[in-house]
Amino acid sequence: CRQTPAQPLQAKPPQRKSSTAPATAAQHLQTSAMVAALLWPLPKLLTTGDSSAVLLANGTFYGVAPSALLSRAFDRYAKLLPSSCGDVHNSASILTGFEVRVDDSVAPGPAEFMDESYELDVPAQGAVQVRAATQWGVLRALETFSQMATSCTVQNLPVKIVDAPRFTHRGIMLDLARRFWPESALFPVLDEMAHSKLNVLHLHL
Repeated sequence: CRQTPAQPLQAKPPQRKSSTAPATAAQHLQTSAMVAALLWPLPKLLTTGDSSAVLLANGTFYGVAPSALLSRAFDRYAKLLPSSCGDVHNSASILTGFEVRVDDSVAPGPAEFMDESYELDVPAQGAVQVRAATQWGVLRALETFSQMATSCTVQNLPVKIVDAPRFTHRGIMLDLARRFWPESALFPVLDEMAHSKLNVLHLHL
């Protein structure tokens, strides 16, 4: 008689148990990644939420600066805010202003070992809170917030950022001796240095 060869047993794929926890974790990672994509360089600590708020982008958003240097910085960053956000008072959640607490608003510098650490809290409603040891930390917080506030609606709130430079010397060198640069070409470089939070400009003259 003819024997039929035995068929090899096929292992059944394991059944996955349905759970909402991994999906929630994945969504949180995606939300954090969306905020992180706006920030350069990446902060040391970043936590995000799933709310949004409309930016009250007017001439008084940054309020009264605690020093002359920060007053000029407030004026500069006020110009980078979205200029036409419509009637924000119809929104349930509004970012109303920028409050700063700084231990030393006239700290000497800029210098290589100056304290540039800061904490930035952007709530889903109310005023943005900044805490820093020196005015140099406030400058870094201003830059970070301006990178987040690219439109009238700020997403993924509340956001908490704790940051400090990893390296004390973060610079760029321009070789003006071998290639002439007009003054008008240097100012955009300074703007990009502020965007990247660099602190040393080396001019080879």
